[in-house]
Amino acid sequence: MSRRYSLFLIIGVDISKVGLDRAVRYGILSSEDAIHEDGFTYLGKQLDESLYLVTAFRIMSGFPVGRLITESQRVLKRGGQLLVTATLDGREDLLRVASSGKLYTGIAPGAEATQFVYTKR
Repeated sequence: MSRRYSLFLIIGVDISKVGLDRAVRYGILSSEDAIHEDGFTYLGKQLDESLYLVTAFRIMSGFPVGRLITESQRVLKRGGQLLVTATLDGREDLLRVASSGKLYTGIAPGAEATQFVYTKR
């Protein structure tokens, strides 16, 4: 059975079967709500302005951040948020995006890890 929190349905999408199995085992997701699929493929199937929250946790080197931002802007409802956590480790693209001051907040100079949030207006 799907887990609903208040009015929201929580779905977990991950290319890692191990991560999804762990989320189900710990009761974070039901097995029906654990989708083993590429996140970009999943987002591509979503209607414009249909989601309240998109998250990407522990993104790694080589992850296409620009693509995530573009897809998230398309699928987020007004007031919806994109939450990203990452290890910076020389990720100049993340530093540039996060320090632009236009969309994102949360990076401290010299930080090794960060989180930033975009809110669709």
